[in-house]
Amino acid sequence: MRDYSKHITKLILFMILVSVSISSAIAPRQEDLFSRNATDQELERASIKVLKQSIKLYEDGEFWQAAQQLVLIMDYYPKFTKLDQVITYLGKCLFQEELFTSSTRLYKYLLKKFPRSRMIPQALLGLENNYYYQQNFKQALRVYFVLIKRTTDRKIINEASYLAGQCHFNLQNYD
Repeated sequence: MRDYSKHITKLILFMILVSVSISSAIAPRQEDLFSRNATDQELERASIKVLKQSIKLYEDGEFWQAAQQLVLIMDYYPKFTKLDQVITYLGKCLFQEELFTSSTRLYKYLLKKFPRSRMIPQALLGLENNYYYQQNFKQALRVYFVLIKRTTDRKIINEASYLAGQCHFNLQNYD
């Protein structure tokens, strides 16, 4: 029961973070980067800078802080040319915070809005991970079969294949 309340608390905090439009108390430095009077070119440069910072935070295991910065980009500059990367990394952050439903929604949004994105294989792998950790093994396998048709990236295929094997094991598909 305690784990469940931990996840609910994180989800509520994330929803507040998104709906409040990120007050200056949460991220004053990045908000300054996204002036409402800035040109698209200035917003693009600021978004690239914040995206790089977010990726670094993600790689350092600071998933919640990375998510906060990624939400800033989505909130202040939804026309960002690398929005597919923002959505992918936000999905990864939410997965690491065990907010699987929110992560799944982001990946599905990416698949729908950016069907030609180079981030599609990562989004599909993210979906497979989410379904696996939610013990929805059949759905994870469905995503796996779509994924292996959409990429030749060996690293992604290897990870996806491992998860597929784990799904088969959990479903007792030993044939």
